[in-house]
Amino acid sequence: MFADNFYEVFQVGQTLPSSGRQITDADVRLLFGMVGGTHPLHIDPIYCASRPEIGKPIAPGSLVLGIVEGFFSKDICPDDHVYAQPILCKKIRFLKPIYIGDVVSASFEVKEKHDMDEFSGQVLFGISVYNQKDEIVTYVEEGFRIEKREKGGKD
Repeated sequence: MFADNFYEVFQVGQTLPSSGRQITDADVRLLFGMVGGTHPLHIDPIYCASRPEIGKPIAPGSLVLGIVEGFFSKDICPDDHVYAQPILCKKIRFLKPIYIGDVVSASFEVKEKHDMDEFSGQVLFGISVYNQKDEIVTYVEEGFRIEKREKGGKD
């Protein structure tokens, strides 16, 4: 979506949208296969039905955060064009459950930016994750070290 978003491109107050992605049962099972998790809130519909505040299996928070990273490297700062590295997570709020089958997207708002060295700067994003009903389901403040177009330049 936004090729060549070097550090200099980002402006405080700017908001950039991501693409969308459906959360699948396979996503959850692959994650649990890698990390060894098996919490029934994520895989057991009978257990979830006994919890009226949940009702059905939900996506693990770590999966949602991984998808946000994917949105960043695909849509906001494509990793095949510009070097960017997550370096800071200031805040994570899981506001509503994300269910298997939901389609999520994100909005990346530039909150702060500052030079780190002659090659890169840090950009702090307020990231709102939305479901298909356009409800905010997760909020994250995450900082990324992003390559400068003009090496040695200041912001």
